[in-house]
Amino acid sequence: AEDSRGAGDSDVWSWTANQPPVVVGTAPSGIVGPDTDISFTITDDLGVDFYTIDLTLTDPSSSVVDVFSYGAWLSGWDGTVVDDGSNGYVVTVTTTPAMTSGTWQANASASDSFGESDSDGWSWTVNNAPVVTGASPSGITTPNAQIAFTTTDDFGSNTDELSLSLTTPDGFSIDIITAGQFASGWTGEINQNTSNGFDVTVTTPFVM
Repeated sequence: AEDSRGAGDSDVWSWTANQPPVVVGTAPSGIVGPDTDISFTITDDLGVDFYTIDLTLTDPSSSVVDVFSYGAWLSGWDGTVVDDGSNGYVVTVTTTPAMTSGTWQANASASDSFGESDSDGWSWTVNNAPVVTGASPSGITTPNAQIAFTTTDDFGSNTDELSLSLTTPDGFSIDIITAGQFASGWTGEINQNTSNGFDVTVTTPFVM
């Protein structure tokens, strides 16, 4: 700039534009098992403030669970928070206790040293393994006792995965049901029940 007498001056200055942190790499997604780890990465141009990293979960009953906050694990949860070498952190949660069946939601947030913040949410569905109950006979029984059991599942069992084998007193294994089909010489019933599983009964073709 110059004044009316032609005297002038100039100056140069600089600054750095800082973008807010970004939450990426969120997991899990879709349908997973109850012991699946939860993870995400939070990145930033200049550096994430470790003590602002926050993670909460909403369980299938809509209860909010605090998992990680102010640099510490909460509510019996555990995991790792590792510097990713690029001004951010990789957060991995080991699900202890195991997650119950149903849809879970997570929300992760953090700020950088300038107070810029970001958050992101994601969800997944937990499907526990099928459960076998009501197995019979047991203890001391008659030689021609009927074999029976029931399966239940959160979302539905597949008969193609249904199998049953019998081990004789001399240690010989006999396949009774394979991929949902009775083996030759064996009969019985496989009926779908109201608990997303099957009621299975087997008629023994010989005296045990």
